[in-house]
Amino acid sequence: MYEFLNYELIQPSTMIPEWYRYAYLAFNVFEAIAWLAIGLIVFIRFQKDFPGYLQLAAFWSFGASDLFECYGTTPLLLLFKGALIVALLQGKRALKKRVAQQIDSEETARRGAN
Repeated sequence: MYEFLNYELIQPSTMIPEWYRYAYLAFNVFEAIAWLAIGLIVFIRFQKDFPGYLQLAAFWSFGASDLFECYGTTPLLLLFKGALIVALLQGKRALKKRVAQQIDSEETARRGAN
């Protein structure tokens, strides 16, 4: 099982032609920076909610996994990324629910004021 989970599916150091390796590495670094920035934006927007902290951790972990991907892609890394995608989707659902509740409470407060 260990051999299967750590089998290198993609090894950037063996990529031919040479420019493809640099493009692959540059894309993964760019993607990592993008995930870190998206995580920070979501956190700033939802920092008062616990799901906001979870989203920040999930986005930053996804960015870190992209940095690990620069050194090679294994089935274990892909499983980890899949789990992070599930966490991001669950966090999105929790944040949407929270925003809907806030909107409902604000409408109820406005109706009560009138």
